[in-house]
Amino acid sequence: LDLRGMGIGQEDNDAIMDALAGNAYLRKVDLSDNMIDDDGVSALSLALADNTSITHMCLAENRITSIGAEYLLCALDTNDTIVDVDLAGNSIDAGVMDELNHALKQRRTVDGY
Repeated sequence: LDLRGMGIGQEDNDAIMDALAGNAYLRKVDLSDNMIDDDGVSALSLALADNTSITHMCLAENRITSIGAEYLLCALDTNDTIVDVDLAGNSIDAGVMDELNHALKQRRTVDGY
């Protein structure tokens, strides 16, 4: 699903996140170059807790900080299908990125990605 550069922000979050939560077919979702902030990532993390098909998320070039990245880390506790998350171009501390990358690397090793 390619939604990059669509101007997605707070007002669009609920509809998109509800659709992602209930979808069993999407594997890759590109939400890059939008206006998604930490609140949006919070909603996304809740949606990902219910999703069992998405393996790759691109959230590059949004308005996500370390707080939003922490929400994604929490989502990984309940979602075991995600193996790749691109957060390039966001304001995320190196330590938090290292933690997220480490968690994802372990999954790719186990799943053969």
